[in-house]
Amino acid sequence: MLSRWFLLPLAMAHLAAQTVPERASVEGQVVNQLTGAPIAGAQIKLIGGGSPTLAATDRKGRFTLSGLEAGHYHIQIQRAGFLPLPWARTVLTLAAGEQIKDFPVRLTPQAGISGTVLGAEGAPVAYVDIHVLQLTWRNGKRVLTRAFGGAPSNDVGEFRISGLGAGDYLVRAQPRELAVPPGEDKIKRFYVVTWYPGVTDADAAAALHLATGDERTGLALTLRASTVVTVRGHLVRSPAKPETTDANVQLFSADDAGQTDIVGRAQANGPEGAFAIPNVPPGSYRIQAHVTDLTAVQQNIFSAYQIIQVSDTDVEGITLSPAPPQTLAGFMKWDGKPPKDAGPCWVALDGESQVLMSNLPRASVKADGNFSLGVAPGRFELTVYCESKGSYLKAARLGDADVLELGIDGGEALPAGPLQVTMATGAGEIEGSVLDTDSHPVGGATVAAIPDGSKRATLFRVDITDQNGHFKLSDIVPGAYSVYAWDEVEDKAWHSDEFMKKYDGQGKRVQLDTGGREALQLQLIKVE
Repeated sequence: MLSRWFLLPLAMAHLAAQTVPERASVEGQVVNQLTGAPIAGAQIKLIGGGSPTLAATDRKGRFTLSGLEAGHYHIQIQRAGFLPLPWARTVLTLAAGEQIKDFPVRLTPQAGISGTVLGAEGAPVAYVDIHVLQLTWRNGKRVLTRAFGGAPSNDVGEFRISGLGAGDYLVRAQPRELAVPPGEDKIKRFYVVTWYPGVTDADAAAALHLATGDERTGLALTLRASTVVTVRGHLVRSPAKPETTDANVQLFSADDAGQTDIVGRAQANGPEGAFAIPNVPPGSYRIQAHVTDLTAVQQNIFSAYQIIQVSDTDVEGITLSPAPPQTLAGFMKWDGKPPKDAGPCWVALDGESQVLMSNLPRASVKADGNFSLGVAPGRFELTVYCESKGSYLKAARLGDADVLELGIDGGEALPAGPLQVTMATGAGEIEGSVLDTDSHPVGGATVAAIPDGSKRATLFRVDITDQNGHFKLSDIVPGAYSVYAWDEVEDKAWHSDEFMKKYDGQGKRVQLDTGGREALQLQLIKVE
């Protein structure tokens, strides 16, 4: 007769085998999006469920990721000559023991731009910084954002910028303190910021449209010259211990909403707060100052800016008076009984423009519902979020104004009285799948729920479908929405009326009541 002490380990081992979940695995192949050819040597990282899982593709582009727990993962893939796989484009949802055998991944070949920087009489110019800027969407408008950090022309004036995706680009040369040979008038001139093919106004620049994998060669970017002047002024600061502050002044083109090009900068840390920015060509500029209190625990930043016009003479006597943010006191309450798992809540103000973005405030809500924010100049949208699932911002009033849609203007004196914020439970949820024209599930599609009659960024909800075409949009404020699914779409393009006109009627309409749940099957939309 077997001893019970002998049987006990066997029973425990059997119980452990029953309770340990089976591990999942993923086998797939990485191929060139354009040619379909396998890509060897691609580095793969699977993130989620603990430490990242690493792998590399073999000569046939195949890879294996094994020993995976059930859960939600992001897959990252990199290979020289190809664009990195975007963080959100490939999502994996694995069940316990699931074995995926043929997971396809397509890498996009990078595009590139190359050419030569030319100066006076067509001579090459070495060591000039070249920037590539792309037209992207921000706050529903097309703006220029830097697509490449910058690379100098080499010793023979040649440049090459790679790592670009499909899109529309402008190329800009940014020479620094390069004098031009004097002409007959003997006036001293300098090379100034020049856009391809050779203009000083970005609106007159030639846009380069790049398709996937394009290599645009032979560009001739001819630098332009101009007289330059010096911009001088001073900062008005508190006379108390100016040595404990750090003050800097920056100059941008007035139409440079994305702050992609600093025309000049200077420190203003002397006793008089004086500053001087040399070599500024004629034009319209935004000059802005930041003063940081180095002794404060949170290093408070005071800011100021103004628009100036520069002609052919030095600009003197500019006065900038950086002011502390206005204090905005507020109180948060719940419509009805707060959830048991309400958790911490935060209040934040998100800016519409990039001006003085360093001052965007955020504050935690205290246990008694009170909070306090510092509001810098600029217009902001109110955001309130709590850790509890299913909660949403229902109402917000400042003085007599409903600031949910109007926002808060820090450039004007704030109304007296607290900002009254009302939270509610019962946010909605939309879950479903995306299919192509052959009724196959589509992974990596962008799904967006777009609110009717509102531009509040916090109302929009976005998700990326997993390998099964599944998506889930949570914490949706009750109301009417249209839900769309695109194959490859520029980030935040759906905030633009101009963009959405092309797809009018192609989404599915949803009316979400309090606590509403909707299941949708969406047809994939090909971006034009």
